[in-house]
Amino acid sequence: MRISELSQRTGVSARALRYYDQCELLHPQRQPNQYRDYDESCVDRVGQIQSLLDLGFTIATIRLIIPCTTSDPQKLRRCPRTRVALYDQLDAIDRKLAALTRIRTRVSDTLHATMDDAADGVGQDILGESAT
Repeated sequence: MRISELSQRTGVSARALRYYDQCELLHPQRQPNQYRDYDESCVDRVGQIQSLLDLGFTIATIRLIIPCTTSDPQKLRRCPRTRVALYDQLDAIDRKLAALTRIRTRVSDTLHATMDDAADGVGQDILGESAT
């Protein structure tokens, strides 16, 4: 199938598909006119790539773990590089959550500091407080 059809079937832009090809995540055949010719398995592969991107993996990491994928884009085979990548991703998520928690605390503290005892109730529901 041509890139336009793969794009339509997967909801991924032709530009992104070309980038996946450049990164060696997809392996289309070349027609005599040099157009890319994608086989049916590329639909599943693009789904796997999208699932891994949704999990926050970079293209570089996806290149390492894509050989561990199965036909189900939500599942990966057990292989060491997949486990390492998943642990690394969990660690990165935990660091981001900790940073966001610190930022939220600072914003909340700043908001509390701007409120006086006779507050008009604006914004108190955000902080989980009643207006009375």
